[in-house]
Amino acid sequence: MMPELGEPYPLRFVSAESLPREVAPPDYFPMEQPGPVVYDDEIDDLEPGPWRRFFAGGSNRPYWIKADYDGDVHFVENTGRSYEAYGPEYGVQFQNPYDAFYTAEQHCA
Repeated sequence: MMPELGEPYPLRFVSAESLPREVAPPDYFPMEQPGPVVYDDEIDDLEPGPWRRFFAGGSNRPYWIKADYDGDVHFVENTGRSYEAYGPEYGVQFQNPYDAFYTAEQHCA
């Protein structure tokens, strides 16, 4: 049984405010679903919805994960120097995290 999740809220990055956005609209903020992190063995059970925190075993980097309606999974990773968005058939890197989240959401079906 999956634990109950809280109300989604806009995910904001203070560090992003001073960086220009390349593709994300100025009023765009990704929605995050508060709750326990998603683990590797739970990816197949992830349902479409807001971004969730993801625990990538063996990594200490922050990750977010989102499933789309086709069953594909999309990731945003903070590499420490940039934000990478990747999923089926794409992988891009941006300085501004909003660009990474926005790009990944454009690939969600």
